[in-house]
Amino acid sequence: MATETSINVGIRRNFATYGDRNFEDVGTVQYASNRVNLEFLGTLYQVGSSLPFDVGGTSYSAAALQTLQLYWNNGWISPIA
Repeated sequence: MATETSINVGIRRNFATYGDRNFEDVGTVQYASNRVNLEFLGTLYQVGSSLPFDVGGTSYSAAALQTLQLYWNNGWISPIA
C-alpha cells in the first residue's frame, strides 16, 4: 500500500480483495467506476470500467486527482489493484 493510505487521504473504505484503503493521491493507482454514467475527463464510464490515466497513459494529473478524490469520497470509484 502507498503511504497515502497510511495517512488517511479521503474516506477509508474496506474492500474484500484489498482490505482497508484510502484514496491514494500518488497518481499511479488506477481506479474503476462504481457508478452508471460516471463522467470523467469529458467521457462517460459504466460500472467496472477503468478510468484512464491522463498523463502519458501512466498516471493521473493533479486536476484529475482532485476529481477522483471527490468521486472516492462519494463511493463512486474503487481501486483496480
